[in-house]
Amino acid sequence: LSSSWDATVKVWGVNITEGEKVHIDKEAIVEFFDADSSIDSVDAIYIQNVGVIIAAGSTDGSLIIWVWGDDGSKRIIFKEEARRGRESCSTLKWSSSSNWSSNNGNGE
Repeated sequence: LSSSWDATVKVWGVNITEGEKVHIDKEAIVEFFDADSSIDSVDAIYIQNVGVIIAAGSTDGSLIIWVWGDDGSKRIIFKEEARRGRESCSTLKWSSSSNWSSNNGNGE
């Protein structure tokens, strides 16, 4: 999983063989292009029978969450637009409750 200044998030195929050799595929498995600003933080969790939930915090303070479904579908399930004067969303944290958490550097 990687994020970039070009507002993309990519999921990569990685193989670890005997002797701990690591091979990363040259092409991303899937890419997400829906963010409006450079991505500062990214994290993902897998939920059985749903798929991979990917959250990305941007340098403008916006937050976007996608579902990459087990069926290969991609959809946005949450998008918080940037607020004027808001700092970067630099940290993401998953919780076992139904709430999500982000930190923009100001404890907000």
